[in-house]
Amino acid sequence: MEADLRVSRNEIYSHGTDRKILPKHQIVIMVVNSARTRVQELTSIGRWMLIADECHRTASLENRKALDGNWVATLGLSATPERQYDEYFIEILIPMLGEIIANYSYEQALSDDVISPFDLHNYAIPLTVEEEGKIQKFTRQILFERKRLEKINEEESPKLLRLFFARSRVSKLAHYRIPLAAKICQEYLPSKIILFHESIDQIEILSEYLNSEGYSVCVYHSRLSSRMKESNLRLFREGHFDILLTCRALDEGFNVPAADVGVIVSSTKSPRQRIQRMGRVLRKAPGKSKSIVVTIFARFERLNLENEAQEMIGISEIMWFGEN
Repeated sequence: MEADLRVSRNEIYSHGTDRKILPKHQIVIMVVNSARTRVQELTSIGRWMLIADECHRTASLENRKALDGNWVATLGLSATPERQYDEYFIEILIPMLGEIIANYSYEQALSDDVISPFDLHNYAIPLTVEEEGKIQKFTRQILFERKRLEKINEEESPKLLRLFFARSRVSKLAHYRIPLAAKICQEYLPSKIILFHESIDQIEILSEYLNSEGYSVCVYHSRLSSRMKESNLRLFREGHFDILLTCRALDEGFNVPAADVGVIVSSTKSPRQRIQRMGRVLRKAPGKSKSIVVTIFARFERLNLENEAQEMIGISEIMWFGEN
C-alpha cells in the first residue's frame, strides 16, 4: 500500500496497531466491528473517502453503522453485492454507497489475463434411501407452506426458510460426498488441491482418511488456533502439503495461487460463495496453465450447475460425470 499510494507508514493508521488517529494520517484501516463506533469521530475531524471491502457484509443492522458518516465519497467492493435473503442491497447499500458502476465477468478476466483458463468438472452423487426419504418429506412440507403463504399473499416465512435449510443440510451431509471427494483428490494429484466443505466434522473425517492413505493433507477451519491456521497455510503455500481441506473460513479474503484444482464437496446456493471459492483457484501463478473446478452435486442441485454451464459456453469446458 505504501508503494502503490506513495504514502509513508507514518501516514497510515491501522486499528489494533496504532493507538490514535492523528492529523498526519491520510489512510485509516479498520475492520467493520471497529469502524461501527469510530466513523462519526473520524468524519467529524476531516474530509474522508470511504472504501468498504466486501461491502455486502456492511448492510446488516449493526454493520451499517460503519457506513454512517459524513463522507466526501464512497466506494463499495464486492464480487456479488446483492444479498440473498433480504432487500438491504437496495434499501441500504445503494443509498449509502451508490449504484453499481462496474461489473467484471469471467470472460473479461480471461481476456485481461487476470485468471487462468479453467475447466468445470461436475460429479453427480446418489442419495441413500434414507436421504431420499428426508428430501421428499421436506419437499412436501415446503410445498404445503408455499400454498399457505399464497393464500395470505406472502412469499416467505421463517418456517419456509427453516425447511429449505433442513433440506439443504440433508444434501450437504450426503453419505457419498466424502468417499467421492477422497477418490477425486487421488485422481487429480499431484496437482495442488484445495477442497471446500460446509462441515468441519466432515473435513476432519476426510483428512483422517487421506492421511491414512499416505497423502500430505492439512486443514484450515475455525476450530483451529490462529497459530495452527497460519502454520498450515504457510506450509501449503511452501509445498509441504498437496491438499488443503477447508470450510467457510477461506471463502473470503484468501488467495491460493499455487492451487490448480478446487474441489467443492458441498456448498450453499449462494452465488457469492460460488464465485469466491472459484476465485481461490482461478488466479494466475507462475507455471500454471489451467485450473480445474470440481463440484460434487446431488440430484436437485443440478439446475444451478446447468444454468452456470449455459453462462460459461465459450469460456470454459464443462464435463459431467457419474450420471446415467
